[in-house]
Amino acid sequence: MNVRVCSEGKTKMIKMPEKSSIENLLEKLEINPETVVVLRNGEVVPDFEELENKDRIEILDIVSRG
Repeated sequence: MNVRVCSEGKTKMIKMPEKSSIENLLEKLEINPETVVVLRNGEVVPDFEELENKDRIEILDIVSRG
């Protein structure tokens, strides 16, 4: 399955096995899930959500100010 991933202003296609989740994708990209918000096709989704072929995933860094 191919997933389009947008992160830090860059877009790339990532090949993932069938039945992969957002969490699996973040692991593959070596991204800590506690530091980002993930949008699938424009909607915020939890890490356990399963990916579908040709999903558009946006990974947004969480910025903490204090």
